[in-house]
Amino acid sequence: MNDKNASVDTSLSKPELVLEFWAFRSRFLGYIRQRVSNGCAEDIFQEACVKFLASEAVFVYPQAGTRYFCRILRSLIADHFERGWWLEYREHVPEESCNPWPEQEQRRLAELVCEASRRLPAKDRRSLAAYFGPDAADGAPGHSRGNMRRRARNAVRKMRAMVGEER
Repeated sequence: MNDKNASVDTSLSKPELVLEFWAFRSRFLGYIRQRVSNGCAEDIFQEACVKFLASEAVFVYPQAGTRYFCRILRSLIADHFERGWWLEYREHVPEESCNPWPEQEQRRLAELVCEASRRLPAKDRRSLAAYFGPDAADGAPGHSRGNMRRRARNAVRKMRAMVGEER
């Protein structure tokens, strides 16, 4: 693997590369443990090996395979921290079954919004339809996407003001 004269024919296959990674497992685990403190190093190393074997990447030289494996390790370490952040965040989010709006209040709000949309000027109703309609990606003729967004925001502000007055 370290022979500078190695040709393409003598390169290692992916399973052989993984065996080489296992030979240097303690070094990889040390690298991972420097970044992950809660004892997940072994799991991350094993997952990296599985992802490496499952990838469709083809390597002419073993060094490229090692670089790719290290890239997978770094990605898994980053995912580990992100996963921890999401778990911590999830603990502070109320359960989905918790409905802060009583059903009658939701229905009343929906009625107010419908009534306010009917009282909007035709120009504002067209702006909302152009921005939120099924053909919104195509854009209204003669209007840029930014212009449509501005008009829709103004119409929504008017509706909020109308709904706020009636509450």
